[in-house]
Amino acid sequence: MSALSGTLRPTMPDDRVFAAAAVVALLEGIVRLVLPVISAPLIDGSWPWPPLLAILWPPVIAVFGLAFVAPIARETRTEIVDEQGEGVALVQRRLPAFASLAVVGHAVAVVGGIALFLLVDTPVRYALYATGTSDPLPLALVVYAPIFAIALGTIVAWALPAAVFVRVVRGDGIVEGTRTVIATAVTAPRAFAPLVARQVGLVAVLGVLAVGLLWWLDATARSDLEFGSIDGTVLPLAVVGLAIVFVTAAFLSASLAAAVDRFGSGHARSSAESAWSGPPAVPIVRLALVLLVLTALVAAAGAVRMDEVRPVDAEPEPLPDDPDELYATAYDNTDRSDHEYTHGFMDPEDGTMEQAHRVRIDRTDRQVVSYVGESDEPSGYYTNGRFYENTVFPGYPDEDGMVAPGYTALMQDGTPKAGEPSPDAENWTVIEERDDEIVLELTDPEDVFFAMTGSDLEQFGDEAEVHDSWGRMTVDTDRNTLVGGEFRFNVTSTDDSAANSEYDVHGVVEYEVDIDVERPDEVGSPTTGELYWRLVAY
Repeated sequence: MSALSGTLRPTMPDDRVFAAAAVVALLEGIVRLVLPVISAPLIDGSWPWPPLLAILWPPVIAVFGLAFVAPIARETRTEIVDEQGEGVALVQRRLPAFASLAVVGHAVAVVGGIALFLLVDTPVRYALYATGTSDPLPLALVVYAPIFAIALGTIVAWALPAAVFVRVVRGDGIVEGTRTVIATAVTAPRAFAPLVARQVGLVAVLGVLAVGLLWWLDATARSDLEFGSIDGTVLPLAVVGLAIVFVTAAFLSASLAAAVDRFGSGHARSSAESAWSGPPAVPIVRLALVLLVLTALVAAAGAVRMDEVRPVDAEPEPLPDDPDELYATAYDNTDRSDHEYTHGFMDPEDGTMEQAHRVRIDRTDRQVVSYVGESDEPSGYYTNGRFYENTVFPGYPDEDGMVAPGYTALMQDGTPKAGEPSPDAENWTVIEERDDEIVLELTDPEDVFFAMTGSDLEQFGDEAEVHDSWGRMTVDTDRNTLVGGEFRFNVTSTDDSAANSEYDVHGVVEYEVDIDVERPDEVGSPTTGELYWRLVAY
């Protein structure tokens, strides 16, 4: 362990190391911009693959570039030319080791970053759902936050590969250096505290910037703002993409530079100086126990997210006596439950309902399936991994929709139930009470029209003539939810200045609670991208 202690001695900052980090960060960023273009034939090019490539691609340039700078950065102020040359020659002999470290070390760091994301994000989101803070969460947060979080976690996890990097630069074999670092991480974690603290500090700064960027994105994407000739939704997306590319590259490079600056003391060791009596023993039992605990925690967090295990407030509230409050409470109880909503129109000839629209909403598992008319073939299917519609999307890969958090996107502006009576309808009266049902009625034309459309009769002008107007809703007093209802409204207008001249509708709505949505066969099996979204869009 004394050999590692020598490596972990702090040194004075060396501007050359961080100057090199800036150069390699620029090069790493350019590589990550070119990657999606080169790999376009192999991937569909849709989100999240372009930004994920920026994270998954190993920092080969940073590792090689800083490896050559590190021996010079550790030189004493006398800087003997021969010693510099010896240090560079040592690095050249270890290029295969650096290549392995860049690829394998980065893979380990990415896995660690994903693990950190799952371990931190899962309990936070679970707490948000438990307190009813936000469900669904803002779409921008669901889409972009996981990418940033995984990148930040990867940067923190690079603390261990960065320490191995320093050991290899100083002359250790990659296996020997890895064993030394692992042994120290398990038996003396305080030795890594300065490096990890610096990593966390960098990540904290980046996290604050990310939160501000996400807030800006959500504010601009949901408005009509424009920046010159650039639409308000395009500029934030471009900024997010560039930020992910260059900031990830910069911080990966900075993490290596921090390791060199913090732990790169002393001259590059010669072969004789590198000869140890033997590498430190790795405490297998303790290491296995740590890995077992971490694996169990990560697996549990992943299972919670993939299986949509989260608190859902579906317990119905008691029905008040006031008819208006009774209707509003029954509506809210129904809307928060797993339910099916059917909307149709009454056939005037035979008095039967012609179904126009049906939607099944499974809030527990966050699935929505919709149907048009009497068809049993789904017109849409939405989960937090799929946005499927039975039509061709211009600009999207295929006619099956797109891989995206469709449930969250669909619910941003409320539950999509066409023709549903407004939850804000007022002036109800109780006209009938049965064993487990109450029938409510509206008769005033203003109230009926608002309940059906959410607007008022002013659009028909001053010469509007209402021919028929009534609406009824039935409430299940056992489950405290809506059963269904029927609305009739017929108005004409001879006012030339009116926005509309006629409205003649006889609509019917039906509800069924405690339903379960199954994945339609037409959608097919989950793709890799869909599984990604199910994991991160919790």
